[in-house]
Amino acid sequence: MFGKLKSSLLVLALIQGAESTTCVNSPTFEWPDSEQGNEKKTCKQIRIKESRRTRMCLIPEVLAACPQACGTCCEDDLTYQFGMRNNQEKLQDCTWITKNDKKKDIRIERYCTKGPDNDKPLYTFANRTVRDACPVACDFCKTAITPAPTPVPTPAPVTGTPTPAPVTPSPTKAPTPAVTANPTLTVTPSIAPSRPPSPAPSPFPSDSPSRKPSKAPSDQPSKAPSDVPSRKPSKAPSDQPSRKPSKAPSDQPSKQPSDQPSRKPSKAPSDIPSRTPSRSPSLLPSMDPSDQPSRKPSMAPSLLPSMDPSDEPSANPTKSIKPSASPSNKPTLPPPPTPAPTKAPTPAPTPLPTISPAPTVTPAPTPTPAPTVCTTDKPFSEYSWVLVNTTDQKVKGCEWLTQSAKESTTQNRLNTWCPTKKDGCCASCAGF
Repeated sequence: MFGKLKSSLLVLALIQGAESTTCVNSPTFEWPDSEQGNEKKTCKQIRIKESRRTRMCLIPEVLAACPQACGTCCEDDLTYQFGMRNNQEKLQDCTWITKNDKKKDIRIERYCTKGPDNDKPLYTFANRTVRDACPVACDFCKTAITPAPTPVPTPAPVTGTPTPAPVTPSPTKAPTPAVTANPTLTVTPSIAPSRPPSPAPSPFPSDSPSRKPSKAPSDQPSKAPSDVPSRKPSKAPSDQPSRKPSKAPSDQPSKQPSDQPSRKPSKAPSDIPSRTPSRSPSLLPSMDPSDQPSRKPSMAPSLLPSMDPSDEPSANPTKSIKPSASPSNKPTLPPPPTPAPTKAPTPAPTPLPTISPAPTVTPAPTPTPAPTVCTTDKPFSEYSWVLVNTTDQKVKGCEWLTQSAKESTTQNRLNTWCPTKKDGCCASCAGF
């Protein structure tokens, strides 16, 4: 009895939590399948197989956690956006799939199905398939599962004196004093929310963010970071830094620098240098020297010397105001020798001796080395880089520069990457 009551209370909590959220399947819910060795199945696995769906959606816990899979409701996620196949930086919502009648069938096939012969995977963006977030636009709504009717029992053969049918007692006017053990479960959520708040939080987090922000901030930070960044930044910065860094860098830099330096350096360097230098120097020096010199010198000297000397001398030497505190390692070169005297004497003495200029020595021309002709790119295993401005941080090689079928896309990739990658991708960047 206690086990049934506990299970019913869990279902009521799930339904009550669903009243304030959109119609989505729980991403963390799992339930054992009795016909497959009690192997746990998610809402998506229940939805894709009709025999499993018609069997497991009769379980109250599955019905409450998987409303889309069980057909109790079907709505598109109004907050979900996905990138185009040919340009993932251009985002679209669910309404884009069906708003053009001439292109609707093509878009459903490209973004909602596995192809005419199931020869390609479902299109996924931000760790979610488009078909899961847009079931209405993708025509992927499921019908509700209803229990099969109970068959009429076969009447027993009449032998001897027939037994009279039991008489149903008339209902009592007064209410029953005892409380019903099992509460009635409602399949569809209530239209109006409950007036008092829930005594306990929902067992599953919301898949979509709230449409309006809370009036007051949370007392404690979230246990896990969000999968999708916020559309608008917070009005006030966080009091404490994040416990874990973001998986992908920000699309735009911060308007104001951080008050404290990061605890760990970034795995990949920034594509563009900082607009404003740091107020204080780094606690530890960089492991590798910079590819290009700084545009402006530092206001204060480094706390520690460089590990390796510079490959090239300074473009402009430093002008000393005072003499050096210690002598140079090498002495100063002696002055040039005095020129030989003239053959004819000067008719009149000069007030000051004439100093002949030192003879100009023309250096021998330096032979120009023959240019190295590049014939092949470096293989992917030896030379590749990460696209840090994408959500999944894809690793690309030289052949990616010229793989696109569009000439404009190929030219854009060459203009973007060949200035820094032409040493390793000299064949692809030939003539750039």
